[in-house]
Amino acid sequence: TVTIALDSVLQATGQPLFADLSFPAPINVIVPDSVWNNFVSTQTLEQQEGPFELVDTTTLIQDNAFIKRMRYVQLTSTPGASEFATTVISTDFPTSVDSIHMDLSSGPLSVTHETASLAPGNTFTQTTDLASEKLGNELTMAFGMVLPTVGADVTILAGDVPQIKFSIHLGVGGVDSVAITTERVSLLEDPLEPLPLPEDIQITSGVLRTGESPPINQISLSGLSNTLPFDIYFKLTFPNFDSPAAGNDSLSLGPFTLVDGQPPVGQNTPLGGYTFHNPAGTDPIEAFEYEVVAEVLEKDVVLPLDGSSLGAFQATFSVGDLYFDSITGNFSLSFDAVNTTIQDIPTGFAGFQFGRLSLSLLLRNQIDLPVQLDLRLIGRTLEDDLSVPINPRINYPSAPEGVGYNSDTALTLIVLDENSVSTYWLSQGGTGVSDAFKDTTVYPVGNTIVDVLNLPPDIIEVAGAAVVRGEGVVEAGKGIWGEFELIAPFAFILPQDISFLPVAPIPLAPMDEDTREQIQTALLSASLTSTVQTKFPIGGKISLLASNDTLFTLALDYLDDIAAGIPTRARTGDDSVYSTVQAVLEADSIMDVDKIVFYPESPAAGQSVSPLETRAKWVEFFTTTGDTFWIGHLFDIELPSPSAFTEEGWVDMPGYAKQEIILDAERVGWIASDTTVYLKTFITLYNTKGPDSLRTVQSTNWIHFAAFITFNLASDIFVEEEEPDSSEIEVTAIPNDTLTIGSIAIVLLDSVFSPTAGKEIKDLDLDPTTSHAGIATVKIRTTRSGSTVSKELWVTGVGPGTARITVSADDDPEDNIDPATASFLVTVDEAGGESVPPAPSIHKVARHNRLW
Repeated sequence: TVTIALDSVLQATGQPLFADLSFPAPINVIVPDSVWNNFVSTQTLEQQEGPFELVDTTTLIQDNAFIKRMRYVQLTSTPGASEFATTVISTDFPTSVDSIHMDLSSGPLSVTHETASLAPGNTFTQTTDLASEKLGNELTMAFGMVLPTVGADVTILAGDVPQIKFSIHLGVGGVDSVAITTERVSLLEDPLEPLPLPEDIQITSGVLRTGESPPINQISLSGLSNTLPFDIYFKLTFPNFDSPAAGNDSLSLGPFTLVDGQPPVGQNTPLGGYTFHNPAGTDPIEAFEYEVVAEVLEKDVVLPLDGSSLGAFQATFSVGDLYFDSITGNFSLSFDAVNTTIQDIPTGFAGFQFGRLSLSLLLRNQIDLPVQLDLRLIGRTLEDDLSVPINPRINYPSAPEGVGYNSDTALTLIVLDENSVSTYWLSQGGTGVSDAFKDTTVYPVGNTIVDVLNLPPDIIEVAGAAVVRGEGVVEAGKGIWGEFELIAPFAFILPQDISFLPVAPIPLAPMDEDTREQIQTALLSASLTSTVQTKFPIGGKISLLASNDTLFTLALDYLDDIAAGIPTRARTGDDSVYSTVQAVLEADSIMDVDKIVFYPESPAAGQSVSPLETRAKWVEFFTTTGDTFWIGHLFDIELPSPSAFTEEGWVDMPGYAKQEIILDAERVGWIASDTTVYLKTFITLYNTKGPDSLRTVQSTNWIHFAAFITFNLASDIFVEEEEPDSSEIEVTAIPNDTLTIGSIAIVLLDSVFSPTAGKEIKDLDLDPTTSHAGIATVKIRTTRSGSTVSKELWVTGVGPGTARITVSADDDPEDNIDPATASFLVTVDEAGGESVPPAPSIHKVARHNRLW
């Protein structure tokens, strides 16, 4: 609001008449017309305010790099939200006021409120609704008026305060949008980083293969779209690719100018025939480069300010797998590690040393460049590992020192043995040392393959790489491959006796009560008679241990009577391995033993046995939890050593021994137990010290062992019973089995059907409901061995599926008693090796008459 007071105006004329004029005047004041007209002629009542800045454009442009300048803002369309209002009031003014105007100007908007004359004591007011109007950034407001001249004196009444009041109001109640001009600027803050290539491949150039089906050898740009209110310029360039057909220009996708509302666009470019190279020169390609240009173009646009998203720019590109016709460069080709685990070594089987080993690697190389192997044969344990390097230079097709045969595949044979690493370059079609035209032998200073396997390792691993030494061309489909063969005859040296236990004990079911009672009441003597003929190259001893638990120890003969809490050493233990009895037992997973009672073998009459030579008959263990268990020697059998050996450690003449062992009543009691007794073989192999210390175990080695137990019982305990009216046949269950097509399972029917005493099987038959058509063929056969005649059920695998086989037996076909039956399932697989028979009553014959 602007107020013009007449006293200040009149005083400004400098007339002495008004020097002491003040308002309100106590009396009427007469202003002569000459004075008034002189005053009016000397006053200019015009004023302009502005320009005022509506938006801080400096900050707007700094915060939005894509804005070059702002043109105007669009006010909201809501009526009354934005307006321009003016008021003029004449209060006690002595004359009229003429040519009043009040102006608003901003960009495209110009508004004027005016009136020709306003009489004393009156008011002029006007309002303009600015809904949907456009305002520039600069606002300018102005007002003006004219005081008219008079032809007579002017009277100012006493008490009046002559004033003219102006009021100008601009109200902005909302902005819908802003109109700008965009700046040409990149949407990317920084250039995109290239993608690094693997360090072990140095590619100088490569020619991409043509004719591949997408997405192989293709670059695809898809989903290229723009919903922003301004235009986008987009271009994608791949400097690593150029096309001789296109003048060796870098591969580019675009350029595209993307307009808001335009449907998404894309481009698929085949790369067949393109060259992949380093755009900076002939050095190896270090990175996969790509350049993206995405820029806002200069344009007058309107941005909504209603809080909605401006829109988005999107682009997706992908590079398919690259297949080359040829590649020039230096390469290092890695091999995946190949390893095997050595498992289930029997407890205590340690201390042997391999005598002869060899590893052969036959390599086929089609890469026509010098290639250096960098492999290692590694043996690993939990505590240690050993390795042997395998890094010879291998043959390649155009090797200058090679043979001139017409082939794109060069062969190399590498052989590792206990002495050396030998490399042989082979003639065309060759596979052995006799085909070599060049050979090199290296005698390693460090470990050999024998050292690695003598750890002994838990894991054997072969790992490494093939390094192409030198620049050349590698063509598509060419490679390096080979075949490993570890020839490890079980040829070893035993520097000392070793003893070991198989992994799992064998349960011996409780003997039936009647038989057990007869043995206990009528046993006169018991003996074990055995014969052993062996072509196994090592002599030793086989002991059969018995226990009422599954726990067994290698140190059974080392123990003695040990009271609770005493850390006694084992009598004959190896102090370097076992320090106390507790350590001895814990090595065999026997924990929490509180007390041990040792029952030795009684020496023969007149024989004196050293305490260190005393053997355990049985040992009783008392645990801290109150449980007890025992372990005993059931019997020992000598395993005779063969009579003669060859230089390679093979058996030249088998060994033979026959033994008879008397079983005392206690040991018979273990066999005739009313609870389950567990049996475990304790094997001791004697050392091979001497000039012929090397022993080689072959697949043709064998041990023939035969044994039987004789119980001598008093005859007066047997009472002849009357023959029953009918007999019963006892049936032993036949386990289910799995066959392959062509393999055979043989069931010994004499072990399946057992008639009562005095009876015999007179009729064996297959059940007519047996379901085996198309799956298995079944027949009963009679076999003869000497004077013994046996009945056998032969089942042959025919086709895949599962069949139920049922066989019946009758000791008297004329009586009314149903025959006994036995039934089992046979599953026939299409492929796979023959399975081991699940029970002694089933024998399986392979397709080539191999007996299982």
